Amino acid sequence: MIADLRGALRNKLAGGTLMRALQKVILVCGMLALADSTAMAQTQPPKCTFPTHLFGLRDVVSLTGCPFSAVVEIERSQTLADGTQIHTKSKAHVYRDSFGRMRYESYAPAGVDKDIADSPNMIEILDPVAGFGYLLDPRSAVAGRHKLPGPETNPEVGGQSQPPLAPASASPPAQEPRQNPLKEKLGTREMEGLIVEGWRTTWMVPAQAEGNDRPLTHERETWNSNLMGITLLVKTSDPRTGEVERRMTNLERLEPDAALFQVPAQYTTRDQ
Repeated sequence: MIADLRGALRNKLAGGTLMRALQKVILVCGMLALADSTAMAQTQPPKCTFPTHLFGLRDVVSLTGCPFSAVVEIERSQTLADGTQIHTKSKAHVYRDSFGRMRYESYAPAGVDKDIADSPNMIEILDPVAGFGYLLDPRSAVAGRHKLPGPETNPEVGGQSQPPLAPASASPPAQEPRQNPLKEKLGTREMEGLIVEGWRTTWMVPAQAEGNDRPLTHERETWNSNLMGITLLVKTSDPRTGEVERRMTNLERLEPDAALFQVPAQYTTRDQ
């Protein structure tokens, strides 16, 4: 009987030890899972928010909550009537912070075999927080300031959770007759780690509309990330102006320096 009691006690102790070991394993697994989920949350890209009133600066709109910076590479080519070919390249730097403020730095074009200047020749800033836009001339250190428009009253704009990226990007040039353009969806692809959607828009300029003896065709191809509110690639083709390609590269989804969205102290600000 004593032996039976000793055996039962050993079994009970063994069971307790096993239970404690199992509890430790569960605790460690839980801690690892929590650490993994925390790390994933830290590496997940920020969530972009579409405000009621969107502002656009080139191929970027003023979404909040998803900062980024990128380089825009621009190439132009044109063949003149006498056969002369013109090829130039230029670039731009674009920034957007978590508040939806945007900055676009333009650099002067150069020949394809020459280096682009190190300093921008024009800087644009849109600050929806302060309600002002600025056009900076680095050569004269003068900043022209203009008031941004108030919130949209169009209920269709306010009711969209993800409005179109840039309404102006799909409109024909102002000098062309008002016509319904032909739009073609090109599907989706990946650029700079983002899934983008492509569209090709074609406008026809009828014969004699601008003194032309034959119809002219203007074509524009865009690849947009509606999630990020940016256009990563734009290709335009026009027999009057040649071909232009703007491609966004070196995209970094990090918070830019806040000083980029402020007019430097040495600039003279003039209201426009």
